[in-house]
Amino acid sequence: MAEITTKDMETIDLTLWRAGRREPGAVEAALDANYGLAARPPVMPPRVAIAMPPVDPVRIVRTVKLWE
Repeated sequence: MAEITTKDMETIDLTLWRAGRREPGAVEAALDANYGLAARPPVMPPRVAIAMPPVDPVRIVRTVKLWE
């Protein structure tokens, strides 16, 4: 499990984006893996360690149009 550290005045999603975790579900996975992280204020103080579990790849489903 990788560990990501926040910088001053960052949100969780910005911290994950800066670390290269841009896949859908990354924020939800971080909140599930870190007890109490959701109870913190939205803008994080510096040097908060966030454990980041691997995120399953999202399966893309072909969209079907009703009227083609």
